Amino acid sequence: MMKPRGTQEEFVEKAVEVLKSKSTRKTVMVAPVAYGKSLCIALIVSRLDGPCIILQPNKELLEQNYNKYTSYGNEASIFSASMNSKELGHVTYATIGSIKSHPEAVRELKVKYLIIDECHLATGTTSATSRFIKQTKIKNILGVTATPVLLQPTFDGTMLKTMDRSQKNIFSAIGHVVQIGELVRAGYWSKLVYELRVNTIPHLEYTSTGSDYTKESLKVAYIESESEGKCIKAVEDLRREGRKSILVFVPNVEAAKDLSKKIKGSAYVHGMTKKSERVAIIDGFKDMSIDVVINVEVLTTGFDHPQLDAIVLARPTASIALYYQIMGRGTRIHPEKANTKIVDLSGNVSNFGPIEYLNYEYINGYGWGMFTR
Repeated sequence: MMKPRGTQEEFVEKAVEVLKSKSTRKTVMVAPVAYGKSLCIALIVSRLDGPCIILQPNKELLEQNYNKYTSYGNEASIFSASMNSKELGHVTYATIGSIKSHPEAVRELKVKYLIIDECHLATGTTSATSRFIKQTKIKNILGVTATPVLLQPTFDGTMLKTMDRSQKNIFSAIGHVVQIGELVRAGYWSKLVYELRVNTIPHLEYTSTGSDYTKESLKVAYIESESEGKCIKAVEDLRREGRKSILVFVPNVEAAKDLSKKIKGSAYVHGMTKKSERVAIIDGFKDMSIDVVINVEVLTTGFDHPQLDAIVLARPTASIALYYQIMGRGTRIHPEKANTKIVDLSGNVSNFGPIEYLNYEYINGYGWGMFTR
């Protein structure tokens, strides 16, 4: 039997209420990293009265959500080429890249509900998800995310807005927010221990959208700040103090490859890593046979490894959403770890602050906003 913990029951009830309402507003539910969204989604789905599709941005998150739902004896289908399955059922876990080309089959099944996990990703008004919704005519739609924020162009550059205040995405309301502080106080988050090892970071240039720093300036900054040597030293220190599972973030594939050669027993992954190799590395990381993985923009959103007990951050970012997702990899609790150590070589912690202080507040006359201490 699926049993919610803490405030999860309230979260599920509000989500079901939104989905079953006659309102056509597309609503976002906000839940922190490590809140247990897979269980919440499973509970939501089990209380719906019609066919439902759950969209995930990648295979890893689909597998996590599907396994959670079926582990309680529930039946579900998978529609994802990367999972070698394209089946529609009463409950279907899917990736948009695979299911977007089959709107007729979705209409024939008379799918009533659509849940979009990590809905801050790829839900713009011109996105494949938006077109899929129009083609399938699904009306009852719910988004779930930990970071309901988007960058929106303005005459003065770009402005960070909550999704309900941006006209560039399909969602127009935030229905419920679970604050990070609630998880921290309840003991559902691993304690994060911050160690700042930053002297100066060379000049970084913004992309044309202002969403992050350019790849070239990140590459230059990594070299000029001698980040490779600092990463090697950080890993040596972490191993010496008994850290058993260390995730290192670097800005590019070249840096990851070179660093992995100099850290004995490590592996590295990036977006172009072969599928079989990537699976083997992630499996080795999770079963603790590999204690150090160097990562380039892969193991962020949806990567679940509770035993992770150290993060080395050598990748500066201007995106608070990316920063939150990176830090969130270390927040899951596990009986064999007391805390997760964050070694910051990037200046991100100084720029954004500890993520435990991040919260969303509703201000009358303004709406939802994201704040830190």
